[in-house]
Amino acid sequence: MTHHHTRTSWVQHGKVRFEEVTAQLPRLWEAPSEVSEPHTATESPSHMPTHGPGGLDSAIIEAEAQARIMAIEAAAATQIAAAQAEVERWRQHALQSESEGYSRGFTAGYADGTQQGQTEGAAAVKAEARAQLDQLVVLTKAARVETRHALLATREQLTHLSIDIARAIIGEALRIDTDLLSRRVAHLLDGLGESATAIVRVAPADLPALQPHWAAAARARRMGERGPRVVADEALAPGDCIVEGTVRYLDARLEPLFTRVAEAFAAIPATPPAPSEEPEERAA
Repeated sequence: MTHHHTRTSWVQHGKVRFEEVTAQLPRLWEAPSEVSEPHTATESPSHMPTHGPGGLDSAIIEAEAQARIMAIEAAAATQIAAAQAEVERWRQHALQSESEGYSRGFTAGYADGTQQGQTEGAAAVKAEARAQLDQLVVLTKAARVETRHALLATREQLTHLSIDIARAIIGEALRIDTDLLSRRVAHLLDGLGESATAIVRVAPADLPALQPHWAAAARARRMGERGPRVVADEALAPGDCIVEGTVRYLDARLEPLFTRVAEAFAAIPATPPAPSEEPEERAA
């Protein structure tokens, strides 16, 4: 089983070891029995020193005591140095363990952070791409609607413009070519098949211009001496004519013709862009 030690636990262990060594120091001060025996009060007179009273004996005792103290101090210093060295060794070991633990924790944390950052970054990029795609889809749909409305408005404008141009051209042609209406009426009578009894209705403004040419045109087409009867109709505009037969009725007014042209333009659908031109609304 592996034990994990913190820096504090290693230092505490070294202090305990130092205290154990220090506790042994008093034992060094205890005198061995064989050293103290020659100086006891019960010593026999034959072993007493022969020198003068208190002189040499005191010097010897003092020298021995000094030597003993020095030996004790040396032993104590050695053990203290050893204890301090052991404390330092445990402290360095604690620092190394702490450094290794920090390094391993930093490496593991960096790897985890890198992986998490990559995951979060990929998710953010994907979300941003999805948001941009959704915005593109919305803009494309809005552009299609605006384009369709613009096409409808343009189509209406072109229709009105075309009809106005046609009116202007027809009016100018009738003004320049006074025989144009006569030829148009004759064409309608040819399709009627009963021209001799038909009634031709024209605008009051066109009747004076039509009469001088009508008799000659009727004779040339063998419609009879006078041909069909031509009358003015207040409801008709210049350039209009209506041919009424016994069975058939031909309406050659210009405005209904222009109306049919406008309806034909309106029937053309404003075709939207093909589906293949649209971006995908949902990313895979």
